[in-house]
Amino acid sequence: MPAGELMTSPVYASSGHLLYNRTQGGKQGIWAAPFSTDSPGVGSEPFLVTEKGDWPSVSLDHTLVYATTVGKQEQQLVRVDREGGTIGPIGPSLSGLFSPAVSPEDDLIAVVGRDEDRWDIWMYDIGQGSRSRLTFDGYQESHPSWSGEGDRIVFSIA
Repeated sequence: MPAGELMTSPVYASSGHLLYNRTQGGKQGIWAAPFSTDSPGVGSEPFLVTEKGDWPSVSLDHTLVYATTVGKQEQQLVRVDREGGTIGPIGPSLSGLFSPAVSPEDDLIAVVGRDEDRWDIWMYDIGQGSRSRLTFDGYQESHPSWSGEGDRIVFSIA
């Protein structure tokens, strides 16, 4: 990794790619690299997926979801197609979104979001375009992840 470069939030896509945030020289984006679970390391040169997003998450059917900034403080979840075109926003924006996790069935997204001064886990229903708060306590939850069956969510608490 070159000096001044930061790579975070890696996710494996069953298409055989590793997607991750990459920041270099003040520019951020989501990158992908061919990746094989049979041999260690990345298969070839990584390529830019989008300059406008971070926190990638991929469902079993290869749907990519990520957070993107829509204003100074507001962030919006968006769906993109395989060519990188935006299909559309998912639910209302929040004043901070990170670490979205798409359910295995590609119908729900668990994401960390800030409402006023509280960080909680929020659930977005992709089909309905709605959101609801999953956690209500005074802790700072982060990094939600779905079980393989999609019936449970685990997350970190600080």
